Amino acid sequence: MANREIEAAIEVFVHGYSADRSRTFPYEASRVGPLWLMRDAERKNPRDYRGEEWVVHDIAAQEADAIVRQHARPGFAVSVVIANEDPDGPTRTAYKALGYRLLRTEGFFVHRLRQIPSPPAVAWVERVQTAERAAQLGKIIRRLPIEDDLLGDSAPFRQYVAVDGIVGRVRSLDAVGATWCSSM
Repeated sequence: MANREIEAAIEVFVHGYSADRSRTFPYEASRVGPLWLMRDAERKNPRDYRGEEWVVHDIAAQEADAIVRQHARPGFAVSVVIANEDPDGPTRTAYKALGYRLLRTEGFFVHRLRQIPSPPAVAWVERVQTAERAAQLGKIIRRLPIEDDLLGDSAPFRQYVAVDGIVGRVRSLDAVGATWCSSM
C-alpha cells in the first residue's frame, strides 16, 4: 500500500475512532506536527482524562518520542503504523531503546468494498432503528441499549446486526469522506 494511502487510512481511523469514543465524552482527533493525537477534550477535573493515543507513521522513533513527550498528558500510548511489506524489527528496536514496551500488535485493514465479493447470505443484515432491536442488541452485548435519539438517519453512527436471532454486529460512521467500521 502506498504511503499516501496509509496516511489517508490513518486519517479515517483517527476521526472514526474519536467520533465513536465521543459517545460518552468528546474525544478529539488532531494533528500535532506529523503525528495524529486522539484524546479527551478539556475536562474540569484532570483526573477524569482517559488515556490518549498518538498515531505515528513514517516518522523516526526519536522524532516521534520528542513530539509526544512535549505534548502528552500522563497515560499515553504510541501506535506505530508500518506497511505490511516493511520489516518491523528496526521500529521495535528503536522504540524499545527509548523505554517503550510493546503491548500488542494488530492488523490495520483497508478495504474497498466494491472489490469484496458478496457471499451467499446465511443471515440478513439490518440497521438497528427501533428501540426493541436496540434493547435486544444491548442485552446480547451486555451494554445499555442505544439511545432512541441515536437510532435515526441523523445519528452520528449506524449500528447493524446480522439477524438470525442476532449473530453479529458492526457499527459504521462517516469519517472524512469514507466509512469507518468498529465493534465488528
